[in-house]
Amino acid sequence: NGLPGKYYGTEIDLGARWTGLFWGTEVQLGAEGGIFLPGNAFNFSGNSGTKMDNVTAWRVISAIHF
Repeated sequence: NGLPGKYYGTEIDLGARWTGLFWGTEVQLGAEGGIFLPGNAFNFSGNSGTKMDNVTAWRVISAIHF
């Protein structure tokens, strides 16, 4: 039954984008991803002592500009 702490956690992000020009048309491709490592502020109260799981997210980007 301990109280949660004040540390929210750490977020790590990484991404890359590429832009090219083909016959007057701009093409853009990319990918981004991140992970959130929760801190002690997200500890659940109670006797179980469980913690919040890591949270991950990613996305793929594509665009064509005429």
